[in-house]
Amino acid sequence: MDMSDIDIPKDSVITDLEPGNYYGNLAVAARPDGKFYWSVENYNGHDWSIIPEYLYQAIMRHHSEQ
Repeated sequence: MDMSDIDIPKDSVITDLEPGNYYGNLAVAARPDGKFYWSVENYNGHDWSIIPEYLYQAIMRHHSEQ
């Protein structure tokens, strides 16, 4: 699957986090259909990859504790 073709709908919850790089930060997304994604922004935008819900929840929990 070409991950650059993943559609992150406008009604998804996207959270920008640390760490990052020159172009942007780590971002996670929760789609309304219950799928979860992450991406580190690069020179041409985001290249989203699917992740399991438990990883999304762990990242968000870590972010809220900072």
